[in-house]
This record gives sequence, C-alpha cells and structure tokens, in this order.
Amino acid sequence: MSKDDVDREIAKAFQMWADVADLTFVHLNESSTVDIEILFVSGVYDGPGGVLAKSSYPREGAFVHFDESETWTHNSDKETSLLQVATHQFGHTLGLRHSSVRTAVMSPIYDYSPDLKLDKDDIEGIQALYGENPLSKSKTKE
Repeated sequence: MSKDDVDREIAKAFQMWADVADLTFVHLNESSTVDIEILFVSGVYDGPGGVLAKSSYPREGAFVHFDESETWTHNSDKETSLLQVATHQFGHTLGLRHSSVRTAVMSPIYDYSPDLKLDKDDIEGIQALYGENPLSKSKTKE
C-alpha cells in the first residue's frame, strides 16, 4: 500500500470511532508528541498470517504496532484489511476490550468485511467511555 493509502485507511479507522463518540483525532507528523503512536514494525511478531498487530490500552504513550510482514490492503479480501485491523486496535487504545459479539469490530476473531461498520455493541462500549458524538446520530449494524 502507498503511504497515502495507509494514511487514508488509518484516518477512516479513527473516524469510525469519532462518528459515534465524543472524540476528535488529529493527524500529527512524526516529530510531534502524540497520544497514540502508530508504527509498522518488522521482526517482532510471528510473520505473515499470525499476530496482525498489537496495541496498548489508554495511558500516556499509547501505541498501535502493525506487523510489517503482513500484506496490508484496502477494499480486498485477498490479504489483511488495514481498515479493519486498525479500527479494532484503535478500539483497544481507547479502552475497549474484546467483545463476545461475533459481528462486533471488537470481536477477537478477524473476518474480512467489505462493508465494515461498528456493531451496536461497539457503539455502546465506546459511548459508555466517552459519550455520544453530539454532532451526529449513531449508525449501527443490525
């Protein structure tokens, strides 16, 4: 994926949470002090098809590290969807744990979805932590 494609997918993932909760995200350059560090790392995980990414729960210096050995993609079920994995990992950095609801973004099982949406369970969880986005209505996956 190109840097522009990666940036676009990362922005979409953050926006999914901001659309339903009282959250605002701002993209900062590499030399800035950030609240969530996002990196692609190699040689740390178990190679293609294993651990896709790791993240921390909210705290100073929160992070999401994506496995560089994965083949990241957008709009394709052939490899690993950056949007889907990023949305899930950002949920963790915002304070959400895994969900037992199979259709939730926060489900621990990765199944590609061409029409990724937050589940009612995801929305209720994030709103319990941050409140509802005062500017928009929540859209749930039925």
